[in-house]
Amino acid sequence: MFATFPDLFTIPDRDVWAYGEALRLLAIESGCTHLRFTRLKDLVDVPGLPDKLEEITYVANALNFRRALLNQFSNPDLDVTKEIAEKDDTRLTYCGYTRFLKNDLRYIFPIGENRSSRKYLKDVKYVAKQMIYRGSAFGAALKQNFPDYLRLSIHQSTGEHKISISLLATNTSYTTPWHCSVAFLADGSLTSGPKGDFEGNPKFELVCEKDGRPSYFRERETGAVNEDDY
Repeated sequence: MFATFPDLFTIPDRDVWAYGEALRLLAIESGCTHLRFTRLKDLVDVPGLPDKLEEITYVANALNFRRALLNQFSNPDLDVTKEIAEKDDTRLTYCGYTRFLKNDLRYIFPIGENRSSRKYLKDVKYVAKQMIYRGSAFGAALKQNFPDYLRLSIHQSTGEHKISISLLATNTSYTTPWHCSVAFLADGSLTSGPKGDFEGNPKFELVCEKDGRPSYFRERETGAVNEDDY
């Protein structure tokens, strides 16, 4: 679903491709042989595509995929504001979008002389409604292409159209990996939260993968605090 609205967050389509490829590689390395991946192109009709997409051809067509999704599956009569007011499922999703967008977009569109807090919040709500509109089209595309499948979601819902699941066995409300960092406590349990919370806490240390990529935080052994953290 992420490929449906990266432009709303100024995320390059090249990054979306890299993210998708990393997930596929992770599934292979983890031995998850029963996982199958579907790209946005598989849900829409876009003529003239090569038999197999590579990075360049994906980026060249990403906008076409989103246009096709809206042209083929969106409901032009959908009143998102009314849906939010009258349907619990839509309202739960909207509130979730707004909560995370309010935090995420401030790093891209900072509040300042030319953008008041009130104007920023208004714009955040607008983006959230655009996500609802595109999400509705995405849901319709899934229903047509996968009529016999059960739809899972990381967002809160009433269970009417999808079943909510948590991807992290955490003791906090931060449950989506792309909105938080994870940390393993000394007793082996897992917690999650904003990256800055762990970076600013000397109890935790950052753990990187073999290629140097930051992966997760880990609680230091009792009393093992690096003096450089102060």
